[in-house]
Amino acid sequence: DGLTNGIEYALGLNPLAASPEGLPVVAWDSEGLSVTYRRNLLSNAEWIVEASDNLQTWTSATVLESRLSGDAQVETWLARDTTSLARTRRYIRIRATFPN
Repeated sequence: DGLTNGIEYALGLNPLAASPEGLPVVAWDSEGLSVTYRRNLLSNAEWIVEASDNLQTWTSATVLESRLSGDAQVETWLARDTTSLARTRRYIRIRATFPN
């Protein structure tokens, strides 16, 4: 499915099953650009959500995150870009880093 086992585990997915279920979902609505994603609390991943106008310069300064749901192992989060909807192009991404 093109994802590393570490990323699949950090998202709370099964690394042995190639399935789009549970992958991050990007949406554009009246409130702006957002991404909904899962966090596996048992992984040591640190999550960074960033937005960009040009796919070269990324910042987390315009992103607000909120927890939607969860249990003892996996939480679902919504990250929303707070930049004005008047912009013609906007991008959002999530990154997982794994500290030593």
